[in-house]
Amino acid sequence: MNKFITGQYPLLQILAMKSLVFRLEESIIFKSEKFGIHEVPIRFVTDLASIPWFVPIKQSSDVSAPAILHDSLYCFQKVDRLTADNLFLEAMEVNGVPKWKRTLFYYTLRAAGWWGWNRATKKKKENDKKN
Repeated sequence: MNKFITGQYPLLQILAMKSLVFRLEESIIFKSEKFGIHEVPIRFVTDLASIPWFVPIKQSSDVSAPAILHDSLYCFQKVDRLTADNLFLEAMEVNGVPKWKRTLFYYTLRAAGWWGWNRATKKKKENDKKN
């Protein structure tokens, strides 16, 4: 069974109100039957869901933990992009996000998520060069 082991409704600290940047105050652990266990470390910084202007949905608490999980998967890139997106879809289902909303988020992500993935890849390569 897919489930959040910890952090289903995460505790966040606001770091920047104007740009809505948050820091995770507890780890999130998500268990997927298909993709295994994935952990988001405490103090991970996120903007929650980077929802494009053309998607007519506002951020909501039922999507927070799945969005943070997804942000970390893109950031650390320990799985490929499709797996990260599928984990986001699974996590939204676990959190009871309505099917219409999950579907809209997922297909928007599949269509436009390449931008965030490529940005994270570039940042990761720059960090690897420094270390």
